[in-house]
Amino acid sequence: MKTLLFCASLALLSPGCAWAEDSSSEWEASVLEVGGPVDLQPAGAADWEPAQEQTPLHPGDRIKTGKGGFARVSLDGEAILELDELSQLTVSAVQYSSASFSLSSGALLGKIKDLFSRKRRFEVRTPAAVCAVRGTEFAVSHSTASGDTSAGVFDNGEILLGSVSDKESDYVSVSSGREAVLSPGEARPHVGEMQRLKRRKARMAQVSLRVEALRSAWKRSDAKQRVMLRRQLLKQRKEAPAQNRAEAVGKKRNPRQAQTGRQADARQQKAEARKRRQEQLQRRAVRQAAMAEKKKHGATGAKRRARKPLAGE
Repeated sequence: MKTLLFCASLALLSPGCAWAEDSSSEWEASVLEVGGPVDLQPAGAADWEPAQEQTPLHPGDRIKTGKGGFARVSLDGEAILELDELSQLTVSAVQYSSASFSLSSGALLGKIKDLFSRKRRFEVRTPAAVCAVRGTEFAVSHSTASGDTSAGVFDNGEILLGSVSDKESDYVSVSSGREAVLSPGEARPHVGEMQRLKRRKARMAQVSLRVEALRSAWKRSDAKQRVMLRRQLLKQRKEAPAQNRAEAVGKKRNPRQAQTGRQADARQQKAEARKRRQEQLQRRAVRQAAMAEKKKHGATGAKRRARKPLAGE
């Protein structure tokens, strides 16, 4: 894998590199679509950056989705992997003969054409299990809470599932409408009717439609162009203006700032309300005093008129 990454990084400078010359033996993996919070950690990098669509993927790259996020990875023009929310996926290998992706948490949907007849190998690994895909519509999920790995088939294809310590000859077969669940402490997966993954069927239908659209428009890219595009997209993220970074930090702080602002506004509104109330009470007191004074003068005048002697007394 180190050799592959080294060749990829020097493809523009080393025309003789096997990776640059012969990409027809590998899946052309790219970030097809993203929605919501999705981050990419390029191979060898320490930091995560927001994922960008069309970014070519290399072995060692990692993708993670946040709450409400999803990411779709295209493989050539014939396959799509969709990463569900709160999931993390690592690109392990992209060769046709031994392609492998590692799902450390969350769920993954996949739509891949027949691989067995073309002598291609495709695996999805979790911390507990290995799922060998033969070409089908499938789903794999791994729960970090329970340690369970589930894998199911939606169409007429097939997958094989076994523990990471099993030989492939010991894997169990999973066919259409069924799923296999491997729990911690169990020697073999339990196979039955699809239950855990059934709710993902509607989403799988959307992925299948997207694959059909992708096939009609896809065309293999030149390996050097893919290296240049990857460099360009990753460089844009690294060289983001300081203002954008400050804005990003500001957005992260917004919830607290918004709460502080709302509290300040509430205090100001209360103070203004108290002031208006005091002014109303003062005006009322002035009116009451004026009315009382008027009544007093009216009563005094009436008494004087009552005591005034009549003419001729």
